[in-house]
Amino acid sequence: MGDIFNEQLVKKIPDLKDLLKKVGLGILGIAAMTFGMLYAGVLVLLIIIGVGVGIYFAYKEFDVEYEYVLTNDSVDIDKIIARERRKSLISDLSLDDVEVLFPMDEAHASDTARYARLKKIDASSSPRSPKRWLMVYKTEGQSAALIFEPNEKFIEGIRAQIPRKFKK
Repeated sequence: MGDIFNEQLVKKIPDLKDLLKKVGLGILGIAAMTFGMLYAGVLVLLIIIGVGVGIYFAYKEFDVEYEYVLTNDSVDIDKIIARERRKSLISDLSLDDVEVLFPMDEAHASDTARYARLKKIDASSSPRSPKRWLMVYKTEGQSAALIFEPNEKFIEGIRAQIPRKFKK
Protein backbone atom coordinates (compact mmCIF):
# COMPACT_ATOMS: atom_id res chain seq x y z
CA MET A 1 0.00 0.00 0.00
CA GLY A 2 1.30 3.47 -0.93
CA ASP A 3 1.53 6.57 1.16
CA ILE A 4 -1.67 8.45 1.88
CA PHE A 5 -1.84 12.24 2.03
CA ASN A 6 -5.05 14.20 2.00
CA GLU A 7 -5.73 17.80 2.96
CA GLN A 8 -9.06 19.59 3.20
CA LEU A 9 -10.30 23.05 4.24
CA VAL A 10 -13.78 23.61 5.70
CA LYS A 11 -15.08 27.14 6.30
CA LYS A 12 -17.17 27.66 9.44
CA ILE A 13 -20.58 29.15 8.73
CA PRO A 14 -21.44 31.88 11.25
CA ASP A 15 -24.33 30.86 13.50
CA LEU A 16 -26.79 32.86 15.63
CA LYS A 17 -24.30 33.04 18.51
CA ASP A 18 -21.70 34.64 16.22
CA LEU A 19 -24.27 37.08 14.87
CA LEU A 20 -25.28 38.13 18.39
CA LYS A 21 -21.63 38.67 19.31
CA LYS A 22 -21.14 40.87 16.23
CA VAL A 23 -24.26 42.90 17.05
CA GLY A 24 -23.07 43.27 20.65
CA LEU A 25 -19.67 44.50 19.47
CA GLY A 26 -21.34 46.98 17.14
CA ILE A 27 -23.57 48.32 19.92
CA LEU A 28 -20.58 48.63 22.26
CA GLY A 29 -18.65 50.47 19.55
CA ILE A 30 -21.50 52.90 18.93
CA ALA A 31 -21.86 53.47 22.69
CA ALA A 32 -18.11 54.14 23.03
CA MET A 33 -18.16 56.59 20.12
CA THR A 34 -21.22 58.37 21.53
CA PHE A 35 -19.60 58.62 24.95
CA GLY A 36 -16.48 59.98 23.28
CA MET A 37 -18.43 62.62 21.36
CA LEU A 38 -20.21 63.77 24.51
CA TYR A 39 -17.32 63.83 26.97
CA ALA A 40 -13.95 63.61 25.20
CA GLY A 41 -14.02 66.84 23.25
CA VAL A 42 -10.88 67.06 21.12
CA LEU A 43 -10.00 63.37 21.58
CA VAL A 44 -13.22 62.27 19.88
CA LEU A 45 -11.42 61.62 16.58
CA LEU A 46 -8.90 59.31 18.27
CA ILE A 47 -11.71 57.46 20.06
CA ILE A 48 -13.67 56.97 16.82
CA ILE A 49 -10.58 55.71 14.97
CA GLY A 50 -9.61 53.43 17.88
CA VAL A 51 -13.11 51.94 18.16
CA GLY A 52 -13.31 51.46 14.40
CA VAL A 53 -9.97 49.64 14.26
CA GLY A 54 -10.91 47.56 17.31
CA ILE A 55 -14.21 46.48 15.74
CA TYR A 56 -12.45 45.63 12.48
CA PHE A 57 -10.00 43.31 14.22
CA ALA A 58 -12.72 41.83 16.44
CA TYR A 59 -14.88 41.01 13.39
CA LYS A 60 -11.93 39.24 11.75
CA GLU A 61 -11.99 36.72 14.62
CA PHE A 62 -15.27 35.35 13.24
CA ASP A 63 -13.59 34.26 9.97
CA VAL A 64 -12.74 30.64 10.85
CA GLU A 65 -11.66 27.70 8.72
CA TYR A 66 -10.70 24.18 9.74
CA GLU A 67 -7.90 22.28 8.03
CA TYR A 68 -7.93 18.48 8.09
CA VAL A 69 -4.72 16.66 7.19
CA LEU A 70 -4.43 12.87 6.82
CA THR A 71 -0.87 11.58 6.48
CA ASN A 72 -0.71 7.78 6.33
CA ASP A 73 -2.12 6.79 9.75
CA SER A 74 -2.03 10.24 11.38
CA VAL A 75 -4.69 12.96 11.52
CA ASP A 76 -4.11 16.65 12.26
CA ILE A 77 -6.89 19.21 12.71
CA ASP A 78 -6.07 22.92 12.77
CA LYS A 79 -8.27 25.98 13.28
CA ILE A 80 -7.31 28.91 11.06
CA ILE A 81 -8.53 32.30 12.30
CA ALA A 82 -8.82 35.23 9.86
CA ARG A 83 -6.45 33.42 7.46
CA GLU A 84 -3.62 34.67 9.66
CA ARG A 85 -3.32 32.56 12.79
CA ARG A 86 -3.34 28.80 13.19
CA LYS A 87 -4.29 26.87 16.30
CA SER A 88 -3.75 23.12 16.47
CA LEU A 89 -6.87 21.32 17.74
CA ILE A 90 -5.58 17.77 17.23
CA SER A 91 -1.98 16.95 16.43
CA ASP A 92 -0.63 13.57 15.29
CA LEU A 93 -3.72 11.55 16.22
CA SER A 94 -2.84 8.00 15.32
CA LEU A 95 -5.66 6.13 13.62
CA ASP A 96 -4.78 3.20 15.91
CA ASP A 97 -6.25 5.31 18.76
CA VAL A 98 -9.59 5.68 16.96
CA GLU A 99 -12.38 3.61 18.51
CA VAL A 100 -15.10 4.24 15.94
CA LEU A 101 -15.93 6.54 13.01
CA PHE A 102 -19.43 7.05 11.61
CA PRO A 103 -21.62 9.67 9.91
CA MET A 104 -23.89 11.72 12.15
CA ASP A 105 -27.14 10.93 10.35
CA GLU A 106 -30.51 9.41 11.20
CA ALA A 107 -29.22 5.86 10.74
CA HIS A 108 -26.56 6.42 13.43
CA ALA A 109 -28.62 8.51 15.88
CA SER A 110 -28.28 5.88 18.63
CA ASP A 111 -24.49 5.78 18.14
CA THR A 112 -24.34 9.57 18.30
CA ALA A 113 -26.39 9.59 21.53
CA ARG A 114 -24.10 6.95 23.08
CA TYR A 115 -21.11 9.29 22.79
CA ALA A 116 -22.97 12.52 23.70
CA ARG A 117 -21.20 13.01 27.06
CA LEU A 118 -17.66 12.83 25.71
CA LYS A 119 -15.43 15.88 25.47
CA LYS A 120 -15.93 17.09 21.90
CA ILE A 121 -14.06 19.14 19.37
CA ASP A 122 -16.43 20.49 16.73
CA ALA A 123 -14.46 21.27 13.56
CA SER A 124 -17.44 21.28 11.22
CA SER A 125 -18.95 24.11 9.22
CA SER A 126 -22.25 24.10 11.11
CA PRO A 127 -24.11 21.96 13.67
CA ARG A 128 -26.87 21.57 11.07
CA SER A 129 -24.64 20.28 8.29
CA PRO A 130 -25.78 16.88 6.93
CA LYS A 131 -22.17 15.86 6.10
CA ARG A 132 -20.82 15.68 9.66
CA TRP A 133 -18.94 12.63 10.95
CA LEU A 134 -18.10 11.61 14.52
CA MET A 135 -14.69 10.13 15.33
CA VAL A 136 -14.26 8.71 18.83
CA TYR A 137 -10.63 8.33 19.88
CA LYS A 138 -8.47 7.72 22.96
CA THR A 139 -6.37 10.56 24.30
CA GLU A 140 -4.50 10.49 27.59
CA GLY A 141 -6.41 7.37 28.67
CA GLN A 142 -9.85 8.90 28.05
CA SER A 143 -12.24 8.82 25.14
CA ALA A 144 -12.89 12.05 23.25
CA ALA A 145 -14.88 12.90 20.14
CA LEU A 146 -14.14 14.86 17.00
CA ILE A 147 -17.00 16.19 14.88
CA PHE A 148 -15.83 17.08 11.39
CA GLU A 149 -16.86 17.18 7.70
CA PRO A 150 -14.43 15.10 5.66
CA ASN A 151 -14.91 14.72 1.94
CA GLU A 152 -15.18 11.29 0.30
CA LYS A 153 -11.46 11.08 -0.51
CA PHE A 154 -10.58 11.81 3.13
CA ILE A 155 -13.03 9.13 4.34
CA GLU A 156 -11.63 6.58 1.90
CA GLY A 157 -8.11 7.31 3.15
CA ILE A 158 -9.21 6.66 6.74
CA ARG A 159 -11.20 3.57 5.74
CA ALA A 160 -8.10 2.11 4.08
CA GLN A 161 -6.23 2.40 7.41
CA ILE A 162 -8.95 1.30 9.88
CA PRO A 163 -11.67 -0.65 8.03
CA ARG A 164 -12.99 -2.44 11.16
CA LYS A 165 -13.58 0.75 13.13
CA PHE A 166 -15.48 2.37 10.30
CA LYS A 167 -19.31 2.40 10.11
CA LYS A 168 -21.11 3.52 6.98
